[in-house]
Amino acid sequence: MMGTAPQAVMNGLHEAGMSVYERTVQFPMWDEYGDEMKSDIADLKNLGGANAGQITAAKFLQHFTDYPWIHLDIAGPSWLNAPSAYRTKGGTGVGVRLLYHFITRHYGAITQTKRPARR
Repeated sequence: MMGTAPQAVMNGLHEAGMSVYERTVQFPMWDEYGDEMKSDIADLKNLGGANAGQITAAKFLQHFTDYPWIHLDIAGPSWLNAPSAYRTKGGTGVGVRLLYHFITRHYGAITQTKRPARR
């Protein structure tokens, strides 16, 4: 995970990940990684070099935002070719348990709105 959210938020997300076994690691957002986005023909490239691909993706996002954010790179663990622990083969839904636990723990319970009965 990486981004510009306050460290307390990043720590809370990390703790949530440890609780639900969707562990995270925080990557640095050092200014030098922004150099990977420089272009000879455009204002900004949307792909960095061979170094720090996930980080340069986050640096690209950072260019367009002025508010705190978090980027979770879930492409790799989003699909399994064979079952692993509690996850089945195919789409894993990785991140759902992590975000649900984080949001309910730090921002209150998620409640369902009672819908009127169908007639």
